[in-house]
Amino acid sequence: MDLSDTTGWRLALVKTLGATPYAVSLLGSFTQVAEANGYSSSGKALTSEILTISAGGTSGTYKFDVADLTFAATGGNITSIKGAVIYQSGASAGACHALCFSTLTATQFTLAQGNTLTIAMNAAGVFILY
Repeated sequence: MDLSDTTGWRLALVKTLGATPYAVSLLGSFTQVAEANGYSSSGKALTSEILTISAGGTSGTYKFDVADLTFAATGGNITSIKGAVIYQSGASAGACHALCFSTLTATQFTLAQGNTLTIAMNAAGVFILY
């Protein structure tokens, strides 16, 4: 996975985060929300991807950041949402490498028709490696 590649990053909504969350590395390890009512099974493309590398003595700091993302329920509800996965797109879900994931809530929820869900990224970035 190449973080300096600023294309091909996507965010998918998922129903489950897998039985062993620390052992997942592919999008296929997660159960995605069903494609319907404004949600695509490939999720949404991330925008404004930035990898910042700062030198700091013998080591550097790597910061990955993207813009906030909004999903809209159109034509019906988007159901069974529990988490989100950022991944790099590939030929199939089995070939898509998961970068990180987050639980959005303790139990699955429904995004009702006509409503939106905004995934707000942390102002400091999606993650920072020191």
